Amino acid sequence: MDAQGLKSSQRKLVMWYKVTELKSKGLHCVQIARELGLHRHTVEKYVKMTLEEFQTSQAYERGFKYKLDIFEEEVKNELMRAPYLSSRQVHDHLREHHADFPEVSEKTVFNFVMRVRDKYRIPKTNEETFRPNRCEVIKLAGTSYRLENRKTIFTSESTVNGKQLRKATSKTIETRV
Repeated sequence: MDAQGLKSSQRKLVMWYKVTELKSKGLHCVQIARELGLHRHTVEKYVKMTLEEFQTSQAYERGFKYKLDIFEEEVKNELMRAPYLSSRQVHDHLREHHADFPEVSEKTVFNFVMRVRDKYRIPKTNEETFRPNRCEVIKLAGTSYRLENRKTIFTSESTVNGKQLRKATSKTIETRV
């Protein structure tokens, strides 16, 4: 039996079956532990349990509660709307909008966001690939501003000694479209 691609409780059940199978073949607990890569105390615990006892035990299925579960729906909607958001941006958003947001590390939020992405199949995309290429031209007091994604090109027009002069400069700025 291959335990890849199974839930944690299913992998543990497969491991319980492997432990009982090897024990029935006459191996000692230490030998089983080495063979399966388990701690010998875990093997001893599995050997002492029947299938029914194992399935009702905490070793089979634990009901962990995640600190950020109450925000799952909001994070899911936010990621569906803007799949390019980083876990850091999600963390900032939650702290800004929820006074009761628990004190957790960035890694906790990262793991939570990854779990939400995995559960709802929301892939991480680049902002540039998600947003269309937009270009706007704004004229203010003789100066043209052309906004392209994160680059702004300034074009200044002035008259010196009767000659029309144009000066174009480029500056990378953070723009929100």
